[in-house]
Amino acid sequence: MWEPESNSESNNVSTGMDVARQPQSQKKTGTLIGSKVKVKGELTGEGELTIQGQVEGTISFSDGKVVVDQGGKVKADVEARVVQIQGELTGTVSCTELIALKATADAKGTLQAPRIVLEDGCKFSGDLDTESTQTSSQSSSKRDNQKDSKGKDRKDDFASRIAS
Repeated sequence: MWEPESNSESNNVSTGMDVARQPQSQKKTGTLIGSKVKVKGELTGEGELTIQGQVEGTISFSDGKVVVDQGGKVKADVEARVVQIQGELTGTVSCTELIALKATADAKGTLQAPRIVLEDGCKFSGDLDTESTQTSSQSSSKRDNQKDSKGKDRKDDFASRIAS
């Protein structure tokens, strides 16, 4: 019968089997798509999804968190409570709470959430929307009717500044 050597360095390396011995309250819940994994299709679930590999399609973790880790590449429409991007993402991201682009992020597409955080150094190309879809038409009509101190429409003034 094989017995591990008592002085071996291999005994000090965590094999991941220690997780099974942890009390239930200390176990991490979530799903990991490893760096050597490629997924095409529809991903749905709850809890936390961490992507280190490649995903193409749709991701729906409507009450959960999606993390695109550094080195991860996602070409998908993503729906979640919170999305954190550290790697590459192309698509539409729709969140009910927060989207955070970390300094290493490279994102292209549309980001829709009440709160969007862009850290210094991140790359982003696309549209940002911090209004919910239900109040979007009401809020934009209120903005259209607002005037500046000179009586000009704020929207028109802003548009002229952007154009120049």
